[in-house]
Amino acid sequence: MNINENDSLRNLEENLRTIISFVMENKYGNNWLDKLKIDNKKIEDWKSKRDEERKRFRNNILENRLIYYSDFYDLKMVILKHWDDCFSDVFKDKAEFEVLFNIAGGFRTNIAHHRTLYNHQKMLLKGIEERFSFQIAEYRADRDNEDSYFPKITNVLINGYDITDISQSLKLHEKKYHVGDKIRVAIKTISPSDVKIKYAIFIDEDNVLSDKIYSDKNEAEFILKKKHIPMIKIKAIIKSTEDYHRLNKYDGLWEQYIHVLPNK
Repeated sequence: MNINENDSLRNLEENLRTIISFVMENKYGNNWLDKLKIDNKKIEDWKSKRDEERKRFRNNILENRLIYYSDFYDLKMVILKHWDDCFSDVFKDKAEFEVLFNIAGGFRTNIAHHRTLYNHQKMLLKGIEERFSFQIAEYRADRDNEDSYFPKITNVLINGYDITDISQSLKLHEKKYHVGDKIRVAIKTISPSDVKIKYAIFIDEDNVLSDKIYSDKNEAEFILKKKHIPMIKIKAIIKSTEDYHRLNKYDGLWEQYIHVLPNK
């Protein structure tokens, strides 16, 4: 079995940083860093490292989450400081966590000093990585939800009617608009703090759903025309700038039919 110790260590660190962000944000909200039971100087050190990275790699997309600029042993400190209120449900056995973390930390030091690990050490490091990975995956599987990753439409207002409410949607559908009338559409959303949203609001007339129809604006206005008689479909779509989406190619869609009459 060919084991790459650098991959094992990188995966282990990534998993620990991920679970710290996940648990602490769920417990304390977006400002969870303010709740950390550690010296403020440590957090300032993380901020300094992030600022240095931004200066060195101005044209690169960099990780913005502060915990990703912490040192390896900072991760252990955060987890142990918040063991009782946050992480006991993740790793279960405190003594086991400390022993395995310290073993991995020792191997990390060897790797940093270019000392080759023996095969049994590589296997042990791989085992520690998989042990933590399994515990983290099981914890998240019980508690995670799609709204942690994808934006979501909460309201779509068409001429003041919220079509996400079935009763208001039916009232709007019963109305008879006329050529020349204005139709105003606005989308309201909720989203993870680090996810940006694009909006597409359009009248469905064989419109090709390409990236060109998306914009940063969550509002649009249309004037009804003769070609819209007797009925049109208005679509409101949101899409994050990530390369994954809740609904394959986008993250949310609402549509509404509107009756259109001639303007006599």
